[in-house]
Amino acid sequence: MTIMELIENAQADVDRLKNPSVPDFRKAIDPISMEAGEGGTGEDRIESIDIRKHNEFPSKVYEDFLFISMSYEVRCCHQTRQIKLPMRVVLADDPVKAAKVWKLEQQAATAKRKMSVALRDANEYSKQYDAAKVSLAALQEN
Repeated sequence: MTIMELIENAQADVDRLKNPSVPDFRKAIDPISMEAGEGGTGEDRIESIDIRKHNEFPSKVYEDFLFISMSYEVRCCHQTRQIKLPMRVVLADDPVKAAKVWKLEQQAATAKRKMSVALRDANEYSKQYDAAKVSLAALQEN
C-alpha cells in the first residue's frame, strides 16, 4: 500500500470512527515526522488528518501540507498538538531523508532570519553608540 493510500484510508477511518487506531498509518508516518522534528503520533488520539495549502517560512509559495491534529490528556487536562509535513516530503522516494533535509532547511532559514535581525540591531546600536560618544565629547568640551 502506498503512503497516499495509507493517508486516505486513515482520513476515512478518522472521519468515520470514534477512536480509530490506524496502526499502518502511524507506522508509516512516525519515522518521517520524527526525522522532521515534529514528533511522532505515539498513543495520542488522532482527531483529524488533512491535506491543505500552507506556506512555510521562508517560502512565499503555498504548497500542500499534511496536518495531523491529535489530542491527549495529562493529569485530566486535555492537550492538543499538530504534526505538519509538506506533501513533497511525505511523497518523496526517501521520505525520511527528505524530512531531514526539510528540517535542516527550516533551521537554516530561521538562523539566517535571526542573524539578519541581529546584524540590523548591531548596526543600529553602533550608530546610537557613536552618536552618544559625539554628544558626550561635545558636552565635555564646553
